[in-house]
Amino acid sequence: MRGLQITELQEKEVLDGDEVAVIVIDPSGTPINQKLAVRKLLTRAQVMFAVPGTLSVNTDAAPWFECSLPDGLTIVDCSAVAKTAPTGAAILFAVYISTDNGATWNEAVGNNINAGDRVDADVASISISTVAQGDILKLAVTQVGSTVAGADLTVSVWVRPL
Repeated sequence: MRGLQITELQEKEVLDGDEVAVIVIDPSGTPINQKLAVRKLLTRAQVMFAVPGTLSVNTDAAPWFECSLPDGLTIVDCSAVAKTAPTGAAILFAVYISTDNGATWNEAVGNNINAGDRVDADVASISISTVAQGDILKLAVTQVGSTVAGADLTVSVWVRPL
C-alpha cells in the first residue's frame, strides 16, 4: 500500500490542550513510522501534507495518511502555505478520503491560495468531517498558478478526536 501509518510518537505523553503535528513527508524523503498516542484530552491536532518543489496538477501529490485512532477524528479546518506564491492563477487543492482502502475517493475538505498570496484564503470548504479508524486521506493539487505555479506547498488538516 502506498502510504504512511503513524505507529510511534517521540513524546511519550500528550497533555490536555497540547497540539500534536503529524507530518507526512514528500515521497523522496525518509518515511516516518511513528505511533500517535492521542488521548481524549487532546483538543486539536494537525495532519500535514508537504509537496516540495515547483507545483504541478497532481491527484496524488503526497503520501497518504491512515487514521489509526479507534474512535476516529473530526476535520475542523484546513490551511495551507506555499513558500513561493502562485501568479496568474490560484493554487487549488483538496484532501480526499477513502473508506475502502483507496478503491474510491471523496473530497473531504478543500481550500485555495490566491494568486500573489502565500497563505490560504482562510475559509475551508469541509464536505466530509468524520474520519474513522482505517480511513485514508490524500492530497490533490487541482490547479496551480498559470505564470508561476507556486512551490513548496504545506497543507494542514486540523482535526480533533471524536
